[in-house]
Amino acid sequence: MRRGDRLFWIYLAAFAAILFAFYPRTYAIEDEFNILSLSVAISRGTVLLDRAGLDLDADLVWHGHTISKFSPFHAALLTPAVAVSWRLAFAVAGLFAAWGALVFRGMLRREGLSSGWVALYFLCAGLWFYSRTLMAAVPASVMVLMGASLLLRDRSRPALAGAALSAAGLLHPWMIPVAAALAAGWWLDAPRGRMRPAAALAAGAAPGAAALLFYNWFTTGSPFMNAYSLLGTQYGFRGEHLGSFAPFYLGSLLIMPLGGWAALAPRWNRGLAVPAAVATVLVMASLYYFRDGLGYGIAGLLPGQRFLLPASLLACLPAARFLSDRAARMHPSGGFAALLERAVPATALACFVGGFVLVSAGHKSYLDAHASLQSALRAALPDGSRVLVGERAFKEFAPVLGRWTLRQMHDDRAPGAAERDGAYEVWLGAPGQSPPPGWFTGRAPSRVEIRSWVWKRDAWIAPPANAAKGAD
Repeated sequence: MRRGDRLFWIYLAAFAAILFAFYPRTYAIEDEFNILSLSVAISRGTVLLDRAGLDLDADLVWHGHTISKFSPFHAALLTPAVAVSWRLAFAVAGLFAAWGALVFRGMLRREGLSSGWVALYFLCAGLWFYSRTLMAAVPASVMVLMGASLLLRDRSRPALAGAALSAAGLLHPWMIPVAAALAAGWWLDAPRGRMRPAAALAAGAAPGAAALLFYNWFTTGSPFMNAYSLLGTQYGFRGEHLGSFAPFYLGSLLIMPLGGWAALAPRWNRGLAVPAAVATVLVMASLYYFRDGLGYGIAGLLPGQRFLLPASLLACLPAARFLSDRAARMHPSGGFAALLERAVPATALACFVGGFVLVSAGHKSYLDAHASLQSALRAALPDGSRVLVGERAFKEFAPVLGRWTLRQMHDDRAPGAAERDGAYEVWLGAPGQSPPPGWFTGRAPSRVEIRSWVWKRDAWIAPPANAAKGAD
C-alpha cells in the first residue's frame, strides 16, 4: 500500500474512533430541537407539526398549521433513527463526513496527487464540530463537494452532478446559490455547442427542484416561498457587519484548509466553477446578520465555521494543487528531505487528532450538562403536562425526550394567572441568578444544579399550585 493511501486510512480511522469515543449523549442547539421535532412529525406521516400532535409553541403557524423552518428532506434522513433509537441520528453527519473524505480522495487520484492530502479535508475545523451534531451543514456541504467531483473531471457526469447539487439544496437552502454558482461556472467554461451536458445537468436537478417547489406549495401556498422567507430572514442581508465579518471569513478560508486562498486563484482552479462557488459562500456569509459562533466564547474563534464549510471543502483540491507544487519546487536534499517528508504529515495528523479531540471533549462536556438537565426535566414533568418555559430552557424539550404542551415565555416574561393555572413552570438561569419577579409567586420551586467545566446553569422547576397542595 502506498504511503498516501496509508495516511488516508489512518485519518479516516482516527476520525471514526474519536467520533465514537466522544459520541454525543444529546443535542444542545435550538436548531437541533426543531429538526428533531420535524423528524418526529415525519415519523408520524406528516410534515405539519400540529397534525403530528406536537404542541411545542415552536416554528411557524401559517394558514392554521404549524410548519418547520427546516428542511424536511434533511429531517427525513434522521427519521429512521428517531423511530428506532434517536441518538443514532448523530451518526448521519459522521457518515456523510466519511463519505466526503472518499469523494475528495477520488478527486486527488484523478489529479495524480497523493491521497495523503486528505489532511486538508480533515483539518477543516467546521467538520470537527458539525459532524457531531444533527445539523445539515456537513451532509449539505458534502453533496456540494460530490457535485463538484462529478462536474470537474475529464469525463463529467452532469446528470449525476445535477442530482447531487439539487440534493445539497434540499438538505439546506443555503446551498442553492452555491450549487447554482458552481454549475454556472462549469457551464461558462464549457466549449460552445455543449448544450446537451447543460440539459443533462438540468434534468438531473429537476426531480429535486420539483420536490422543493411542491413542499413549498404544500406548506406556504406558494412554490417560491419557504419558511425562511416567511420569517423575513432575507431582510437581514444588509451588509452592516461586512467590515468585520468579511475579514474573519476570508482569514478562515486561508487556513481552513491551509492554502485555501487557492480556491480564488485561476492558476490552481483550472476554471470558474470553484472560484464562483467559493466567492458566493464568502459573500453570503459576510452579508448575513450574525457571524456563526460569535456568541460561543472561544469556540467562536474557530475558523471554518458552519457558514463557510462548503467553501472550505471545495477549496481542498486547489489547495492541494498549490501545496503539492510548492513542495515539488523546494527540492530539499539529503537527510533534511527525509526529515521533512516524515515531519509534515506527522504534524498535520497530530494537529487533526489533537484539535478534534479537544473540540469533541469540550462539546461532550457541554452535551453531558444538557443531558443532565433534560433528565431532570423528564423526571419532574409527566407526559401530557402543560409547561410554561423560560426562553433559555425552551430548547431542552424535544419530543424524543417526552410529550408536553409547551408555552414559551419570550424574554422570560412572567406568566399571567390564567396561563399558570394547571401548568408546570420551568426557568433556567446562570448559577446564583434568581428567577424574575412573578415567575413562581405562591409556589415553592425546586432548584436543580447543572454543572460541567463548559456549561453551568440552575434550573428552577415548579408543579401546578393544585399539585403542590395535593403533595402537602
